[in-house]
Amino acid sequence: MPVYFYHAIAFLLGFILDCIFGDPYFMPHPVKAMGKLISTLEKRYLGPKETLTIPAADDQESESQESDNQENEIQESENLDGDGQEANGLEMEGVFDESVETLAQETRSVEDENGEVTGSATEADEFEDWKNLHEDVIWSENMEEFDWSQTSKKKVSEEIKEESAESVQEAVTAVETKKVTVDEALSPEAQKKREQGRTTVLIVLLCTVVAADVLFMGSYFIHPIVGCLVEAFLTYQILAAKCLRVESMKVYKALKTGSLKEARRAVSMIVGRDTANLSEEGVTRAAVETVAENASDGVIAPMLYLAVGGPVLGLVYKAINTMDSMIGYKNERYLDFGRAAAKLDDFVNYLPSRISARLMIFACHFLGSSFDAPEAERIYLRDRLKHASPNSAQTESVCAGALGIQLAGDASYFGKLVHKPTIGDAKRAIEPEDIRRANRLMYGAAILCLLICLIVMLLICYFGLGGKEMIEIMRITSA
Repeated sequence: MPVYFYHAIAFLLGFILDCIFGDPYFMPHPVKAMGKLISTLEKRYLGPKETLTIPAADDQESESQESDNQENEIQESENLDGDGQEANGLEMEGVFDESVETLAQETRSVEDENGEVTGSATEADEFEDWKNLHEDVIWSENMEEFDWSQTSKKKVSEEIKEESAESVQEAVTAVETKKVTVDEALSPEAQKKREQGRTTVLIVLLCTVVAADVLFMGSYFIHPIVGCLVEAFLTYQILAAKCLRVESMKVYKALKTGSLKEARRAVSMIVGRDTANLSEEGVTRAAVETVAENASDGVIAPMLYLAVGGPVLGLVYKAINTMDSMIGYKNERYLDFGRAAAKLDDFVNYLPSRISARLMIFACHFLGSSFDAPEAERIYLRDRLKHASPNSAQTESVCAGALGIQLAGDASYFGKLVHKPTIGDAKRAIEPEDIRRANRLMYGAAILCLLICLIVMLLICYFGLGGKEMIEIMRITSA
């Protein structure tokens, strides 16, 4: 029997085990090992984290929220990956304005009573100061170059008092004649952090590949059946369908029993936003968004990578996803250090997120009257790019359209209100039952993905790996 056939069996068994047992918290878990490695490297390069206080309605709520966030960080490093992508999509609002003002204060000329300039920095000094301000660098999601010719021209000419109008024009002309890459414009400290971030990614991926390959290949070397069992167990640990359902249903049960405080605590375990002041509607929306987004990140994307490359590629994907959840934030600590992990996560999720969205739309046809497939596709085509992340809104838009609700919108992160566009149309008010419906949609898409992957695997095994000849030999022998 072709060894690839055992791969198909292990893929099916792993999915079934995940649906039955969920996350094996009581067992050693590869994602926990990844989380510890990432934390160790982070502490080595960046030092220990500073205590972060999140504003709340009162002191008791604030203390409860801080404790919940610590628990949330542990949960993210284990399996669900929390709401990392949501946090990754935060915009650095106000950074440019603040940094320009800082630069202006440092280089502002001193004028005499007649308005004449008595002293100022030279063009070269101003340009060096500009480069050394880390927060000045704002990059596009689709560009690696910082174009000084537009926004910078305006800010330099309007907010920084130059020696004279002539020197202003000279400085602007100097930066217009070339494009400065992000790395060139960064301060030495920021460049060092980026290099450390890239090193962290390489170390984590290398350790993951070596450990997974030794375990995977070694088990098949002993015997194909042993290899099949080991692969099935690793597949089971990589998938997070039941874990996602269990954690989101904790929010649902708390809302149904009328305990908003408990619902806030439950939802804080699976999202990155502030939850202390969320209303019942806000808690429900956060839970539905997390199920919709992680339908790709936690279930369908891992399945696709498992189907293509077995547990080795599946664990590589999981390592990237975990790094993004732990260090892929656009805040002062991780802006540069976590950039490589965040960009790599966007890359590996680009196709899976779009495949997941299409599977969810198709699944709507089989899930009953509560799901509107045509509306899901309409909202998907309209709103799939309404997110700072290129992938997060893919499945969220399908879920919003299928259920006829509105997701996303403004949210608070680390005490700061972040304005984000809404996804979907509010044809009705969101309700706790939508958490159950979002889970049904996730499972429907996952089952479709399973069937498609199994069919492709069996066809490859039959036509490409000697399966047809093996069946013919078995038929002749039995005759």
